[in-house]
Amino acid sequence: MTKILIVDDDPINLKLFSILAEKNQWTYDTADTGKKAQKLLQEKQYQLVLLDIQLPEIDGFTLLAQMRKDNIQSHVIAITAHAMAGDKEKILAKGADSYLPKPINTEELIAKIKKVLVP
Repeated sequence: MTKILIVDDDPINLKLFSILAEKNQWTYDTADTGKKAQKLLQEKQYQLVLLDIQLPEIDGFTLLAQMRKDNIQSHVIAITAHAMAGDKEKILAKGADSYLPKPINTEELIAKIKKVLVP
């Protein structure tokens, strides 16, 4: 069974990603801060983390670096509304498997999730 952690501080995005997970029969948890995500990652194993980069308390860059330092093997799709030049490369260099700018194209997101989850 696919288990996903959805991390986004925007309640609308959390709802959208939750609906997509339910439609695809993926089990999921949500976190609206980097600190909550960090706690869940210490307690549970996830196949995939949908990770917003702009988060309160601990940003996505820091959380991703911590995940890799702690040898957390979850796949990561980074999502950001504030895509700056070089952000994609920086995110991928920190260990993300893929990257999507907001606003999200849901079909593209589902395709990326399936690509990451199916070896």
